[in-house]
Amino acid sequence: MIKRYGRTLIGLVALVVICTAGCSRNVGSHKNQTVSTVAVVEDKSASETTSSNSDSNESLQHFTETVNESFHIDAEAKEYPAEGTAGIYVGDPKRISKEEIQRFIDACGTKIASSQEINSSDMDYYNGVCENGAVFYAEQDVHNHPYSKFIYRNDEKCKFYQAYPIYTGEEEYLTNTKYTVGWMFSESKVLSFGTATEAEQRIRIALEALGLTDLKLLRTLYCDHQTLDSAMQRITTNEDYSPLGMTAENNGYPVKETWSEEDDAYVFSFGFSVYGVPMSYRYFDSSRTAWYTGSEIVVWYTKDGIVNLVVNTPWQVGRTETSPAPIVSAQTALDVAKAKLECDLIKQDKRIEEIRLEYHYVQDWGRWLLMPVWAVACSSRSGPDTDRVYTFVYVDALTGNEL
Repeated sequence: MIKRYGRTLIGLVALVVICTAGCSRNVGSHKNQTVSTVAVVEDKSASETTSSNSDSNESLQHFTETVNESFHIDAEAKEYPAEGTAGIYVGDPKRISKEEIQRFIDACGTKIASSQEINSSDMDYYNGVCENGAVFYAEQDVHNHPYSKFIYRNDEKCKFYQAYPIYTGEEEYLTNTKYTVGWMFSESKVLSFGTATEAEQRIRIALEALGLTDLKLLRTLYCDHQTLDSAMQRITTNEDYSPLGMTAENNGYPVKETWSEEDDAYVFSFGFSVYGVPMSYRYFDSSRTAWYTGSEIVVWYTKDGIVNLVVNTPWQVGRTETSPAPIVSAQTALDVAKAKLECDLIKQDKRIEEIRLEYHYVQDWGRWLLMPVWAVACSSRSGPDTDRVYTFVYVDALTGNEL
C-alpha cells in the first residue's frame, strides 16, 4: 500500500521470539467464534437507494471472534463461485491496440486530434490529445512482465476529483481511510444526470471498444455536490490531510467556491473476471512473479460522460490448465491466517478484517497461469499511537496451503 496522505512513523526493532506451546496451531478450534452466512443477490432493476458494490451473486459469510485482548476477528468472506469450485487457467496479458483506443475515443464522442508513438527497449508508449481536450496515454512492457496501463482523462473536467484524496483504487480505499475521504461517498444515491446503473451500462459499452469484457463491478461511489463540498471542507481544514512534514494553505488542496449539480459524479471500480472471480487489484512483492501488478479499472463518470479512466494490467482468460475443483472454505483460509498472527508477538492490536477469493497470476516458464487464492486482510499497529498497517496472508484456494 502506498500512503500518499498522512504521516508515517518508521521504527527499527530487533527482537528474537521463541514460540512455545502457547503459540501452537489449533486450527480446528473455534470456541468463541461466531459465523453468519447470507446469500446476497443483487437485482439490477431494484431501487438505486441501496448499496451497489457487486454485480453478481455472492455467498457472504461473516466471522467474529475475540482471540485475545489484542487480537480480534471481524471479517466478511466473499466467495464468488456459487458452485464452490474454481480452476487454473492460462492467462494472456491484454495489450490494448491503437485501433481499440481509436474505437474507445469514438465511443466517448470525440476524435483524436494528435498522437505519437514511442518505442523503447523496455516499454511501448502511445499517447495523444483529443478534440474535446482530453488526453490519453498507453504504455506496456515489451518483455516478459504483464504490466500495461491505459489512461484517458479530461483535466479540465476532473480537476478537483483528481486533486482530492477520494478514490484511486480498492487497495487505498480499504486500507487508508484515515487519510482519504472516499468513505464519505459510499451511500447509494441517484445523481442529477441519471442513475448509477445507466452510467455503468454506458461505461461497459465504451470498455468493450477497448476489448475489455468479463468485468466484475467491485465498487460504486456516489459523489454528489453537497458531499463533495463537505469533503473539501474536511481535507482543507483537518491537519490529517496536510502535506507530509510541512504546512500549506488549505493543506495544499484547491478550493472550489460553489459546488452544484454540474459537479456530480459516479466512481466505478471494475475487476477483471475469471469466471466470476476478480483478479487481485493489489501490488505486492511475490517470489512467484517478482513484482505483482494489480489489475483494476477505475472510472469517473459525470454528465459529460467518462472524464477519467485508468486501466491497470488487463488480462484475458485462455484455455483451461486444471479443471474446476472444490475450493477450500473461507474458514480454512481464516484458520491459516489466525495461526500465523497468533504466533506474531511483535504486532499489536491485531485484526483480521476481510477474506476475499480472487485470482493471481503466476509465471510458469514462458507462460502465465491464473490460480484461485484466498486473500486474508490483516491489520495491526506497532505501538499504541501508530497508524494501522495492513498485510495479507495468501492461501491457495485449491490446497489450503499458505503461499
